[in-house]
Amino acid sequence: MKGKLGRFFLVIIFCFNAALIFAKTNVIEIGEYIYPENTPRIKDADFIFLDFWATWCGPCIKAMDHLETLRNACGDKIKFVSISNEPSETVRRFFANKPKKGIIAVDFQGKTFENFSVQSIPYAVILAPDGQVIWKGNPNSLDAQVINEITSKKYKVTPLSQKLLVHPATSTETSAMQPDVPFSGVDFKAVFYPSITNLSFNKLTTKEKILISGNIKSILAELAGVREASIFLEPDSLTYGTIEVFPKPYFPHLKTVFNTLCKKLNYNILIDTIKAEASFLKITNPDNLWGNEVYQWSEDSTSSFLMDEFAAQFDNYTLTDVCKVLSKVLDREIKYVGEDITSRDWNLVIDSFENLRQQMLDDYGVEMTSDNVYMVNYHLRKQ
Repeated sequence: MKGKLGRFFLVIIFCFNAALIFAKTNVIEIGEYIYPENTPRIKDADFIFLDFWATWCGPCIKAMDHLETLRNACGDKIKFVSISNEPSETVRRFFANKPKKGIIAVDFQGKTFENFSVQSIPYAVILAPDGQVIWKGNPNSLDAQVINEITSKKYKVTPLSQKLLVHPATSTETSAMQPDVPFSGVDFKAVFYPSITNLSFNKLTTKEKILISGNIKSILAELAGVREASIFLEPDSLTYGTIEVFPKPYFPHLKTVFNTLCKKLNYNILIDTIKAEASFLKITNPDNLWGNEVYQWSEDSTSSFLMDEFAAQFDNYTLTDVCKVLSKVLDREIKYVGEDITSRDWNLVIDSFENLRQQMLDDYGVEMTSDNVYMVNYHLRKQ
């Protein structure tokens, strides 16, 4: 009897612990609703599509039209919630002259991003009525048919209060975020914010501007043409933001923008060189290369990419620019050696360098070799 009773209590303890783990991880924590201003009505039995985004994230903004298409196709049984971990005033300014659709909210002290282990954006999850995550990934890869299939199944219904919390606004929460700090030059405009979580780097190139977003080190690295690991900030600063570079009438050299931005941020620039291993890409079988018709995310041949921890998809990217992104992700210098400047589409595995090297050779006819080279480091010290 004692043995059975012990096992009974063990089961209760296990279930209780599992419930605590569930409560901690799969909970949406709202700091403030931006739209609608009154608390939106979400029923216990509703599915919730939770879209993680930011005003500075180019691919997130591009995904909004796709999400609107999904919203119109799926009807009322699934509620679309877009959540940013930026200050509420930043999100309000973004939507000042833009149509608002669905539910727009601001995260509570980065808790929702943390609860759902968000490492890069755009990113989305679908919660079933029982609170379980039944889908997660890049929202651009999802279509209405998949949503209808997974929401057609029967699930137990958990009270909304166990899946979504709305925190009352407090003076501490508001004062924790400092005001935006804008900078501008003759041909660029930049703004940075204190960061709650370190989100991924994005670059969007159009005829009107180059938009670079991410943490401040990744932005400075892109402007300087080096890896993020080659940028040292003293003191270190975990901030994120965006920089827009404009043609006047031609785009300036990004290294010039780097120097100007450093001056406006009051950084002294110190340079040293180190010897390190680098990888070099050479096209050996051009017949294997893709064109630019695979993804077609934009109608005007805009360059953009989407990435998670396992794969990266590039739309209208030259091999030179692909190498810049890969250098950041794999934390090693990767350069293209050749003259091909064609914008192409790419679908690459990035979970390991060896997997990438093999895929480049097998799928694209691009050979990767390694050698030791001298690389530049930038030490940026506040004046």
